[in-house]
Amino acid sequence: MFLIPNRKSYFTELKTSGMLSMIIAAIKAYPKLGEAITADRVVPNKEGMAYEEYHEGFTRFVMAVE
Repeated sequence: MFLIPNRKSYFTELKTSGMLSMIIAAIKAYPKLGEAITADRVVPNKEGMAYEEYHEGFTRFVMAVE
């Protein structure tokens, strides 16, 4: 088990139905999250905390910010 600290984050959810769609979704999600963080002039988390939550039919991509 890994405890994730409570902090502000940006996230997006994309429909996924298998390993290939998860890979394609990650390729799309992380650059867009980075663009949103940059556009909002928010400082990314120093540790570079990013993770995914896998759910039935979709994946949530999360990037922590300061």
